[in-house]
Amino acid sequence: DRCRGAPPAVSAAAAIGWGGWTAAALPELAGLAERARALGPIIAAVLGLAGLALLLAGARRRRPLGAAGGAAIGAVAALAARGWISAALGLGVPAAATLAAAAGGVAGLLFPAAFAFAAGALPGALLGWHVPLGGSAAAGAAAGAVALGALAAWLAGAVAALVSSGLGAVACAAALLAALGPRPAAGELASHPVALAGLAAVLWVAGAAFQLGRGPAAPRQPAAPAPPAGDGRTEVVRL
Repeated sequence: DRCRGAPPAVSAAAAIGWGGWTAAALPELAGLAERARALGPIIAAVLGLAGLALLLAGARRRRPLGAAGGAAIGAVAALAARGWISAALGLGVPAAATLAAAAGGVAGLLFPAAFAFAAGALPGALLGWHVPLGGSAAAGAAAGAVALGALAAWLAGAVAALVSSGLGAVACAAALLAALGPRPAAGELASHPVALAGLAAVLWVAGAAFQLGRGPAAPRQPAAPAPPAGDGRTEVVRL
């Protein structure tokens, strides 16, 4: 009854619990790791540079972070509601995730100030399914989205550091797999998704701590007005 009216994907997650959801996600993570191994050295270099930039200074670049974070939020939202999207719209998971990522990326690029609210609203909505209001899971999701979204907007600086570090950690982990490619070390890492997730978690915590320790970027000072142009003659002061 708690999940009545919820999308099938969310209902399944509520039925098996978060521990079962995590166990079901590990094989998918292993599959994504195998795909990352085939990206090649050029994409590995691009991902590595982007990951380092996000880990070290992503929170200070609000518009690029809004685009990257908005794309990630859109893709995760589409994956979380994939059952409902498939039933209502007839879209497969890759198409739905791609469209949602594109829409989220454009929205985050155009409205970077709303990114922090969206970053909190998504987990708030997912958690709200498990706390129905008046017997309605949708009402619980809406309330959770508003509550956590408002909290994230209030803590926008910390949210930006956490999200940018998380994205940077994922990018660096993917870059490592792509750089190793067919080497046995990459196969071992890809076959142990818990170790891969642990590596990303360590990078995430380190990047977030570094960015939070630096604090927000200093505001730009207005340029000093240029001195009035003279006529080129030297004035002599008489004492």
